[in-house]
Amino acid sequence: MLYILFICLIVVIVSLFVIARGFTVKKALNVPYWMFFLGGDIGGRKPYTLQKYSVTGVPDAVFFDWLAMRYVICELKNRNYTSGVTRYERAQVTLYMALISKWYMRKPVAIVSFGNGIGVRIKFDVSLSKRILGLRDECYAVYCKFNAQRR
Repeated sequence: MLYILFICLIVVIVSLFVIARGFTVKKALNVPYWMFFLGGDIGGRKPYTLQKYSVTGVPDAVFFDWLAMRYVICELKNRNYTSGVTRYERAQVTLYMALISKWYMRKPVAIVSFGNGIGVRIKFDVSLSKRILGLRDECYAVYCKFNAQRR
């Protein structure tokens, strides 16, 4: 019985340390405190790099919501929220969600936090992510053409 209590105590302490990790980032992005902070480049931290299909992205913060079993991408914008999320911002977080999505988990969610403290939740748009990832061949062709002209 004492061993079970000891193991439960250790599990609770480890869970509190894991949940407390990234507390200042969670507070700045208005993210619930129960999410696990995986990484991000806010506050001088090490960036969390996403890579898939030869495309790389570095979001501001990445969390794992263990209650919903999904990833949460957070992007911090310095401008104030006035008329909504721009197409560029929506495409940016959709690309990040496409890079982190797993077939065996629920679709990821993105939160765009603005300078005046408002956070907007964006759902994963599969068709937009396919269009964005489809542009990688075109981007590579332009890159090769540019490098050929430089020589």
